[in-house]
Amino acid sequence: MIIAQAAVRTAEDAMRLIMNVPKTSPDWARPIQPSDMPAVVEMTPDMDAAVAFYGDSLGLPMRMRHGAPGVICSAVTKPSRIHR
Repeated sequence: MIIAQAAVRTAEDAMRLIMNVPKTSPDWARPIQPSDMPAVVEMTPDMDAAVAFYGDSLGLPMRMRHGAPGVICSAVTKPSRIHR
């Protein structure tokens, strides 16, 4: 949430610069309110597809933990070897 709020403030500052608002102006401190609300698209993630995709693309063996509350999967990694 903190990162999102900082991103909004950064975007507002960029818009003020584009609009040529002086930093000494009282308008610089005013929040910018959007005239239109952003579109919200609700989605239900396909967990099996996500586990399969990331398991394949990251090269990590994935195993499902059934019955563990809040745990979808765990990744088991092998220690890496440095070849010289």
